[in-house]
Amino acid sequence: MIHGFGHYRKYRLAAALDRLNAYPPQSKIALSKAAHLLGVSEAQVRSLVQRHGPANALDGNTIGAATLRHVIRQARDASRRS
Repeated sequence: MIHGFGHYRKYRLAAALDRLNAYPPQSKIALSKAAHLLGVSEAQVRSLVQRHGPANALDGNTIGAATLRHVIRQARDASRRS
């Protein structure tokens, strides 16, 4: 289980990854939009990025679409291992 997502949100995570795959790699997403896509709060998105992303992943209140995809995949892989 990914911290902050719970078992019932796995479908939301899969849908968010599909939507993020449609974004061009260089595009930036506001944290509020990322939180809406994932169905969690902005604080949970920040926590997820700090835990599984590079140190410079957040640019103010935006994050790169490719970086967010990477962070979500890292979190999913970490939850599968535990």
